[in-house]
Amino acid sequence: MTEQQRPGSSSEGATIAMVTPSEVTWKVPSYLTTLIGREKEVHDICNRIQQPDTRLLTLLGPGGVGKTRVALQVAQQLRGKFLHGIYFVSLSMVQDAHSVFSSIADTLELREQSERSLFEQVKIFLEQKACLLILDNFEHVLAAAPELEQLLLYCPGLRLLVTSRSVLHLLGEHQYPIAPLAFAEQVEQMTKEQLLHFPAISLFLRQAQAILPGFQLTPENSQAVAGICAHLDGLPLAIELAAARLKLIPLPTMYKELPQRLDLLTSKITSYPVRQQTLLNTLNWSYSLLTETEQYIFRLCSIFAQGSTLKAVEAIATGKLASSVSVMDTIATLIDSGLLYQVLDTEEIPRLRMLETMQAYGLARLQEHGELAASRQAHAEYYLSLAEEGESYLKGAQQISWLRLLEKEHGNFRLALQWLLDQQQSELLLRFCRALSRFWFLRGHWKESRGWMQSALELPTTQAQTVTRTQVLQRVGELAFYQNNVDSARSALEECLALCTSDQFIEERINALCGLSMLMRKQGESARASQLLDECEQLCRATSMIWELSQVLRTRGFTAWTRGDTTLAETCAHESLKLARQTGDQALIAKALSLLSAVAMQQNKLAQAIMMNQEILRIAELLEDTYLLATTVQNLGYLLANEEKFAEALALTQQGLGLFRDLGYKLLTANTLHTLGYIAMQQANYPLAFHSFQEGLILAHELHNDVVSGWHFIGLAELACIQTKYIQAAQFLGTAELRLDPALIMNTAERTRYDELVERVRQKLGMAQYARSWQEGQKMEMPQFLSMIEKGDLLSYRKEDTPPIVHFPETQASILPYQLTRRELEVIRLVAQGLTNTQIADLLVISARTVNWYLTNIYSKLQVTSRSAATRFVFEHGLLN
Repeated sequence: MTEQQRPGSSSEGATIAMVTPSEVTWKVPSYLTTLIGREKEVHDICNRIQQPDTRLLTLLGPGGVGKTRVALQVAQQLRGKFLHGIYFVSLSMVQDAHSVFSSIADTLELREQSERSLFEQVKIFLEQKACLLILDNFEHVLAAAPELEQLLLYCPGLRLLVTSRSVLHLLGEHQYPIAPLAFAEQVEQMTKEQLLHFPAISLFLRQAQAILPGFQLTPENSQAVAGICAHLDGLPLAIELAAARLKLIPLPTMYKELPQRLDLLTSKITSYPVRQQTLLNTLNWSYSLLTETEQYIFRLCSIFAQGSTLKAVEAIATGKLASSVSVMDTIATLIDSGLLYQVLDTEEIPRLRMLETMQAYGLARLQEHGELAASRQAHAEYYLSLAEEGESYLKGAQQISWLRLLEKEHGNFRLALQWLLDQQQSELLLRFCRALSRFWFLRGHWKESRGWMQSALELPTTQAQTVTRTQVLQRVGELAFYQNNVDSARSALEECLALCTSDQFIEERINALCGLSMLMRKQGESARASQLLDECEQLCRATSMIWELSQVLRTRGFTAWTRGDTTLAETCAHESLKLARQTGDQALIAKALSLLSAVAMQQNKLAQAIMMNQEILRIAELLEDTYLLATTVQNLGYLLANEEKFAEALALTQQGLGLFRDLGYKLLTANTLHTLGYIAMQQANYPLAFHSFQEGLILAHELHNDVVSGWHFIGLAELACIQTKYIQAAQFLGTAELRLDPALIMNTAERTRYDELVERVRQKLGMAQYARSWQEGQKMEMPQFLSMIEKGDLLSYRKEDTPPIVHFPETQASILPYQLTRRELEVIRLVAQGLTNTQIADLLVISARTVNWYLTNIYSKLQVTSRSAATRFVFEHGLLN
């Protein structure tokens, strides 16, 4: 045996030696099962306890997390590493701090001597030894902690490994938190092997099989098993107790009842300490070690959803505690005791969290003390004040930071709203809904928002016409419009308008007028819609309401754009953008940019439109605005498809489609389906194209939207051409032109494609047959078309025939010069070779008009104005190579 260093009074600390395990003292109990999921912790602790400057290492964590089991495994791994052995001292049965050294002395087999205290005897025994002393369950004897510090000073070869639910607060103490076992939160589409990678699930399965040998993890029960482990926060003791009850309690029942029914978790294993034979005993033990003030704050912290800030706890506790009590210090004690834990959010702001089992226990104690109702009310009032404070910032420069803050507290908002609804506190509930309405809108919580507002308006106590009720009514109408619930929207907005007669309702009147104007135009009441919008703009200018004026001008510009008046649309958009920038409201800025982008698209300035949408996308991502994000990625998908970047366009369009479906926005879902159909058609994925156009057509018909229906008919006409069904193509074109005016609604690129399609069908059918089929299409009713499409009488593609997406061999944009597309590069090379537009069209099998459209884009990108200048540019910059 060779020692690395002899024990003595050296300040270098303990001696670590390699010895044969049988030669050293080993007073550590054995375990009958293997340890699951703690490999990293055991490895880290073994390394740390052997470092020269680590004399005292405390393993911290809540009751039932497995600190003792980890300490025993560490001892096993270190067996033979300490010259004079490893000792394990259980303090679970020790009644007070004075008995700690009595237990240590018993483990060291020291006999009590009348002339020396037990501390002196232990000190003398250990002062020349290099050993590891494990002290288990120290949290209830913390008063003895200073003596541990003294012991370490006298015994330089000693290392202490302590398990405790609370920090010891000693000089030189190193802390190592033991976290619960990892568990699966989303188990859908996970295999059994993947699930068993989660230690919590592996532990549950092992314990279940110990009492039910035939128990297996299956696709049918995996959700329940994973859910139980999640409900129990991955606490090993709780999981073991739950698995042990499977003989009596069916798995689905257990999944449903936990964690509220903590009394279900009991064990008859007599080797467990009494406090660990039920989970309630374990939690009661931790709770009993707290002072009355600490117990109250612990109970109070259980009412929060998804955690809270220290400020929230302090606000709600105000008036319930003596002025001398520091909530911050009390929270620190609860964190040190493992009953609360602290996490940093994305902005590095700390949030207080509680394990789900702890929270269920805390709520039960809150109810037991008769404090639940008062605490819920204080919680609701605090979060109402926070929501109302945030409301004023959601239209200005601090919008983004407040949106993020409000999102973090969304769980607490829901809890508070439900409490106010249950208590029928109508005015507070209405105030809450009004305060959160813009947050809900920007973050895409549309369905939830409308649900809360409708519930508030329907309460018997909210029928009186108050200011708040009127404000909520306007917001319900606006949201219903976006969700295409036209009747509900009109009813709510007209009722709101009838109530907004005094000056205190100027903002609501403007918003209601603006909303009604858009709705009436949609319903064909254009004259009345214009009158309302005029009144709206006059009110804004008269009252200098900049934010509202920007919104109104954007609406006026959009209306002009739909009529094909791009000049007025652009003028309104620029003024709207200027005002929006004055407010600092990023969402308002994005709306104005969106209109300018639409104008640019109509004017065939696709590069400009792409740049604008990229800026809007940046804003949407900052705001985490679901609606804006959906609109922007759909627009970018369409624009990139026009640039022939089909793979990227497809990904963006599918993302936008999913977001619109989640929002329940049917009109833009139908629009996006058309874009998806067009892209799929360009990639020869005809079944996907067909089913996209078919679904979009059905949606557009439900919405009574002729323009969108017309676009889908054009898509179907192109598919009919591909199938050489030219009569059906002509019929589709006929009904399409009944619904939209190509000269009014299409930009140059779209019109070029459309004219090419019409010309191709005419050539195949001849003028007379084309005219007859076109007129037949104009006479056919929509239900007749839908029925024939569904039956496959006009077109037929089965979904099961859908091939994988075919990605065109696009060259990366970074490789292509001057942002030219693959097709544009082809065209300009042919121009440089002296070919005319007609010759290029024949060679590329496109029309001369399409060639002209490509040249317009090319000239813009190369910043040239003529064919000869473009040719010179090609030669000077080597584009023929």
